[in-house]
Amino acid sequence: MQIPDVREQDDEETVRITVTLDRRVYDWFRQSGRGYQKRMNRALLWYIDQLEKQEAGYRER
Repeated sequence: MQIPDVREQDDEETVRITVTLDRRVYDWFRQSGRGYQKRMNRALLWYIDQLEKQEAGYRER
């Protein structure tokens, strides 16, 4: 599955953190090779976008 790139082009701000993940999540992203952390970030950004769209839909009702 391809994770869409949902970042804004000028959005370059990142924060280094330590996070605890389920082993399954880590293994799934890690097996995809180099750049897996960026793909994790894109997946989280996509998730946020979906929730915001859903919330906007509820507000419009």
